[in-house]
Amino acid sequence: MKKTIDIHLAGLRFHLDEDAYFRLNEYLESLRKALASTLGSEEILSDIEGRIAELFHGMLMASKQVIALNEVDRVIALLGNPEEYVDSADAMESVGKPETKRLFRDPDDQIIGGVASGISAYFSIDPVIIRVIMALLFFVGGFGAGFYILLWIVIPEAKSTSDRLRMRGEKITWQNIQKTVHDELDGVANRSSRFTKGQSFRQTKNKAGQVVSEAFDSIGQILMYILHFVAKAIGVVLMIVSISVGISVAVILFGEGINVNGALIAPQQLQTLVDVFAPAGFSMTSLVLLLILLLLGPIFGIFSLGARILFNIPWKTPALRLLNGGATLLFISATILLFYFGSKTGREFHEEASITRSLTLPTVQRWSVVAVDAPIPPVTLEFSFNEEEYNSKEWVFTEDHVYTSLVYFDVVPSADGKARVDVQAKANGSTRRSARERAGSVGYNASVDSAGKIALDSYLSFAKQDRFRGQNIQVTLYLPIGHSVYLDPSSIELIYDIENVENVYDADMVGQWWLMTEVGLVPHSSGMPLMD
Repeated sequence: MKKTIDIHLAGLRFHLDEDAYFRLNEYLESLRKALASTLGSEEILSDIEGRIAELFHGMLMASKQVIALNEVDRVIALLGNPEEYVDSADAMESVGKPETKRLFRDPDDQIIGGVASGISAYFSIDPVIIRVIMALLFFVGGFGAGFYILLWIVIPEAKSTSDRLRMRGEKITWQNIQKTVHDELDGVANRSSRFTKGQSFRQTKNKAGQVVSEAFDSIGQILMYILHFVAKAIGVVLMIVSISVGISVAVILFGEGINVNGALIAPQQLQTLVDVFAPAGFSMTSLVLLLILLLLGPIFGIFSLGARILFNIPWKTPALRLLNGGATLLFISATILLFYFGSKTGREFHEEASITRSLTLPTVQRWSVVAVDAPIPPVTLEFSFNEEEYNSKEWVFTEDHVYTSLVYFDVVPSADGKARVDVQAKANGSTRRSARERAGSVGYNASVDSAGKIALDSYLSFAKQDRFRGQNIQVTLYLPIGHSVYLDPSSIELIYDIENVENVYDADMVGQWWLMTEVGLVPHSSGMPLMD
């Protein structure tokens, strides 16, 4: 049978057997002596006693209510014995093995409630990042405010030194407790020094003004965090964009190809487009070189700007200056080449010429217009683009010809009172003669039968070697007053800006009759001419 002694630690009552009591008392006395000359010794001892009480409480159970000697020895082994250390400096440097972290709110580094600093300590990241994320969430539908308040309620505050050590994942030994208390006291002293330095009696008296000033400082700090985060995000976006553009160019030139309005044009098919649309003397090699020079410059420039923003690289860093210099040189070279090829293309579009032929018409007063899809030889490439919301122009490439739906139909009043259909082929060239020759070589079929049905090809054609230099077909029906015309739905891709009294859009004019009057075209249900 052993004698038990009751003690109080951190406000809690414990029963210790006699040997355990004397061992604990001896340990606390050794700590008191070791910390006698240490700043904040009473606070350190109080925190150590709190940790001992916490450990004792974990050892108790329903069938065991007395702390024995071996359990006191275990507690001392966990906290550390001051006799094991030569001086206070050694104790400050002795840290135990890290233990599992716990999430607390950090009151020592708080702007509002210490939530962000506590999370940053738990995940070992800069609290600025957490605060920026919280600030962004606050501006996204106000979600951040509720989320922050919830975390403030759920996450406990690190009230004791032991809690602060757990928050950082440090072992709770007496020397770590001593170190933490010293750090806290130093922080208080520094803040007090900054607060009192240079303060007049009148300034210290105005506490309300200080609170407002500190609030604005906190808001300014948060805004700086947000701007810092936004700048970093811009840097990341710039780098991603530059890399994505580079990959896209590589895919276009060396991969599957480029998508043009739903049609996939393979790299080998780009040669066809170069042969048709590029200026004379411009090859596929020229295109690749131009794209590389034109895009690499901006890609390098954007990438270096993003890297400079993201990693705070000084502008005068040799590698960055070399990258920017190379990007500038590439862009200047590409601009010179682009100007050369652009001016050369402009010269080939310098002059315009046309050749017009008129169709022989029957003596009728009612006309109808239909579009005809003529057969096309085997196709090597095909794509389309929208000239207008309802008007899609198609391009079809065969082995040696180009077919395109650049065909336009219009209805205008006849000046001489006679019906006439003109088919005008237009083209451009470096000289008027070359433009006229190119217009004369455009292939297109248009015909009128005895009933007044005007059949128009949906496509014109020209030889690849002629290149595309503005070739198009303009079909014009000169309609006398009293004559009517029916626009078949098939002609919807041909009609172009036909003026009418009611300003009906072209797409809505098809499928009905129109009568030419003295004031212009008007809808006419029967299609029969109006008689005076």
